[in-house]
Amino acid sequence: MRNILKIVILSLVFFVSSPLFSFAQIDRSGGGSVTGLTYECKKIVNGTDVYGECDYSDLILAVKKFFKVATPLALAFSVVVIAYAGFLYMKSGNNASQRTKANEMFIKIAWGVFFMLGAWVIVTLITDSLLNVNVNTLVPLK
Repeated sequence: MRNILKIVILSLVFFVSSPLFSFAQIDRSGGGSVTGLTYECKKIVNGTDVYGECDYSDLILAVKKFFKVATPLALAFSVVVIAYAGFLYMKSGNNASQRTKANEMFIKIAWGVFFMLGAWVIVTLITDSLLNVNVNTLVPLK
């Protein structure tokens, strides 16, 4: 019963606070995309803004923008889980099984952060190199 109550409370907190973390506000300044998190392929044709004319560089920019938003959110979530694991560790007292559970959580969090930052580095290096002007105009080797 306590587990179900925890799940219900965490679900309510998530659904109530999710609009705060969605970054889906409309940018009317003209500097960014029209809809916030989504990437709009904007081209200027005959002095008119045309949306939906996507090419390869737009796909790479969309992936880069996704990782730019997702990585800080994932790191923030890992901080919350670290705090929860620390709470479990302090609450364990003389209970060795609870202490072991908290230690396992710390190890899993460390591996998760390691893989997440590694993925971010790899994606950033690949997208930066693919957006290089010389890469978009590849000439076959002879």
